[in-house]
Amino acid sequence: SLIDLFPNHQHKIIKIYNSVNIEKIREDSLKHSEIQLRNPSILFVGRLEEGKNPIRLVNVLRLVHQYGIKAHLYYMGHGELKDSILEQAETYHLSQFVHLLGYQKNPFPVIRQCNVTCLLSKQEGFSMSLLESVALDIPFIATEIGGARELSNGQRCGCIIDTDEEAAQGICEWIKRDKAQIKAECRESIKRFELKDYIEKIEKLFDSVMRED
Repeated sequence: SLIDLFPNHQHKIIKIYNSVNIEKIREDSLKHSEIQLRNPSILFVGRLEEGKNPIRLVNVLRLVHQYGIKAHLYYMGHGELKDSILEQAETYHLSQFVHLLGYQKNPFPVIRQCNVTCLLSKQEGFSMSLLESVALDIPFIATEIGGARELSNGQRCGCIIDTDEEAAQGICEWIKRDKAQIKAECRESIKRFELKDYIEKIEKLFDSVMRED
């Protein structure tokens, strides 16, 4: 957006990625959780609200089942669309495959159990839930929201989709993929988002501005 607004100054723009404490996330993911997912599993993390479009995932799950993979869909979060999700699942005869987990103070032990995370928001800034997913070696399916394409690292650890069919096909592919290969791609992608690198880049930016003054 800045380049569109100020094309003559694009050489001055410095890109600094959002960051996470990857080591802390991985450490917290090893803590005990009463929740045990049934695999293959798809996980949504976030508020159950219109902007995040969680109901759409029920239709995606229906297509995944049509492709022959009896996956379970889990929602981790609260929101006003809770009942609508359950109603849609009942309409498609998928009630036994759709599970509402509610809010979890430590979501990471649950995230690390799933096969793929999904976020099909209508619009959104850079999603921390996708970042945390990749930090735990879990691939994702997402719409074209902020940062998702870069986080996918050439779609090697995430897929950017437009249609429900693309989402379902992407989920099936991730479920079938070799986990060691997925882990390697996630580890490569997440390097750019480590907290220490973020701090170093911010410090360098401050130093450069101060030198100019």
